[in-house]
Amino acid sequence: MEGVAQQPSAGFGEPERLLDGLDDAQRSAVTVDADVLIVEAGAGTGKTRVLTRRIAWGAHIDRWDPRRVLALTFSRKAAGELRSRLWELGLRDHVTAGTFHSIALSILRQHWDKAGTSPPELLTRKARFVAGLLPGRPDRSLVRSATAEIEWASARRIDAARYADVAASDGRRPRLDVHEMATLIQRYHHEKERRRVVDFDDLLLHCARLLQNDPTTADAFRWAHRHLFVDEFQDVNPLQYGLLRLMIGAKPQLCVVGDPRQSIYGWNGADPSLLTTLDDRFPDAERRSILRNHRSTPEILRVANALLPDHAPLEATRPTGPDVTISTHVDDDAEATAIARGLRLGHRGTRRWSSMAVLVRTNAQVPILVEALQNLGVPTIGRGSTALIEDPAVVDALATFADVNVRLHEALAEISTAAGAHDNDVGIDHETADDAVLAFVRLGHEYLRTAPSAWLGDFVDDLRSDRDRGVAHSADAVDVMTMHSSKGLEWETVHLAGMEDGLAPHRSATTPAAADEEQRLVYVGVTRARRELHLHWAKTRQVGTSVVERKPSPYLDRIGAVAASMAPQVTRRRNAVQAAAVLDSVRSTDGGGRESDTGTGLTEALHEWRKRRARANGVAPTHVLSDDAIAEIAEVRPQTEADLIALSEVGPIRAPTLADAVLKIVDQYRPAD
Repeated sequence: MEGVAQQPSAGFGEPERLLDGLDDAQRSAVTVDADVLIVEAGAGTGKTRVLTRRIAWGAHIDRWDPRRVLALTFSRKAAGELRSRLWELGLRDHVTAGTFHSIALSILRQHWDKAGTSPPELLTRKARFVAGLLPGRPDRSLVRSATAEIEWASARRIDAARYADVAASDGRRPRLDVHEMATLIQRYHHEKERRRVVDFDDLLLHCARLLQNDPTTADAFRWAHRHLFVDEFQDVNPLQYGLLRLMIGAKPQLCVVGDPRQSIYGWNGADPSLLTTLDDRFPDAERRSILRNHRSTPEILRVANALLPDHAPLEATRPTGPDVTISTHVDDDAEATAIARGLRLGHRGTRRWSSMAVLVRTNAQVPILVEALQNLGVPTIGRGSTALIEDPAVVDALATFADVNVRLHEALAEISTAAGAHDNDVGIDHETADDAVLAFVRLGHEYLRTAPSAWLGDFVDDLRSDRDRGVAHSADAVDVMTMHSSKGLEWETVHLAGMEDGLAPHRSATTPAAADEEQRLVYVGVTRARRELHLHWAKTRQVGTSVVERKPSPYLDRIGAVAASMAPQVTRRRNAVQAAAVLDSVRSTDGGGRESDTGTGLTEALHEWRKRRARANGVAPTHVLSDDAIAEIAEVRPQTEADLIALSEVGPIRAPTLADAVLKIVDQYRPAD
């Protein structure tokens, strides 16, 4: 059996030492004498610590033989962490720890070996298999959607006959019609059987059937692993629960630990009700709640509790910290600049870059933020996402070009049209467009600002080289990742970017269940912060080729109501000292004042130039320069690129690309001495 923790050289001398450092609720969960124990432990309350201490405690007081303990979790990394912690706790014998899939495969292999049966081939490239079942040459986005839907149906134990009805009632929106999807599911399973291959979900299904239909195998397994422990139980899906129930047998010895507030994988089949209603299936179960959070400040926990008011509130054990901030920005460039400045300010002194993170809702936001932050001197690691240039949807979009010797602006127009990213009266219609494609188009238009005649190949080459730019492999860098990827991690400082309606909650959350999950996802993001939490949203955001008006996330009203100090405020990007110096310099040049007709002429000239620049680049005028930026330039009249950078509505991202043209216009309208 895979995943055995070997005997350490030394351990705890007395069982009581296993209780050192535990609060009362943790101690109760570790020591309670219960055959079935359900532990609901909130974010930052030490749930994995409780699980491993309970295993070690029971072993040290001879409540169970550690060789008969099986600890289940959801990833190899998590299983390794369990084994490491159990080692440190001084277990004198073996504990088996692994994922549901690895344990199921181990059981099946033993059965196949004993029966002398040749095992089926494991299907490791499911998407390619699914693509072969679709008509024509399906694009990768369709293949991904169909594959995800097959996996969801398997996790929920929904066969092809029931799929259309269940998918419709659950608000599923696959790329294929639900009846076509049902036919594809049926064909998928038929082809697997015909070719004698199994996917990872089949491992769980076949293992469950084996335990159900072969009493000898089931009894042998239950004798060898009579004490079961499951971490992150809120992520269990019906298929996994069905297997677990057969592993337990008639005399349950079970401990599960989880947090329904952190259930964020419902789109993949997870069902948090399996945790919240578990004692209905085990009437004699004991239930413990752990609410004392040892990670975050009271200010951060007030935000977390406001997000999920129907749950028991988390209690802070850490001292008071800085207020949570909610910042509004004129656009997404301003948002990135403000975040970069906040990170650089936080880095002063002894704080490491790696103690800070920027979290977002979608993978498509990651590369854009990484580039913006690195341009401002912030080392970053874009973890938790595929490199944009390697995203399957982007690969598909690029595959339509025979070669890359096509003008970038023409390629971007063609990609946008093919993706269904056309403009309408409310901005871009991105319901049918892939987020990664939209991000690619946006970066392409930004690239055109500095290289209006660029070829597609130039842009692609730059993206490939940018992927490893900066300190991408350095341990000391700011993490930029999705909130999904952040689960289980924590940082001193967290910035949540894109807190806007359509991202938080995401526009795809069209059912009550999906909307609830979006709320829990933001809760997960908030509770990653130990000391500082900063929430950001932008009034406009570049989506593909369009600048789209945005509204603040509805969650911000609830958060802002927690305390007056958290009320939304407009973030200003002005460096007051530099701006004052520029203004003094200009006033000395102007003789202390300006004539109104000269100022009006400069403003009009800047507006006219902005219109031409926007038309040439295929973007909205306000994305070249905002109205506030034009007003500020007309007021201050910068003389150098450094002066432009100092302006609050321009900043270091736009200034280098605008300096030549803008400074030339300003100079033409400078009043005579």
